[in-house]
Amino acid sequence: MIKSQIVRHWIPTVFCALVVYQYVGGGSGSTDNWRYISIWLTMCFFFVGAVTYSMQKKIQNLEAELQQLREPKKEAIENA
Repeated sequence: MIKSQIVRHWIPTVFCALVVYQYVGGGSGSTDNWRYISIWLTMCFFFVGAVTYSMQKKIQNLEAELQQLREPKKEAIENA
């Protein structure tokens, strides 16, 4: 896995941690702030899920291509 892919995967999580730190770490613990934090957390989970989904889709496509490349070799061995 390329380093940029690893970093890309965790950018939403780091952003979410910074947002939570700004609201909670700043000492302001009102209920309004927790409402905004829950909204940000939902968005962050969505974006991490979108990146994970795209990576999984790429893996499935590569596995399908690899299977297609292996099939002609099997047929050539069986026909020989």
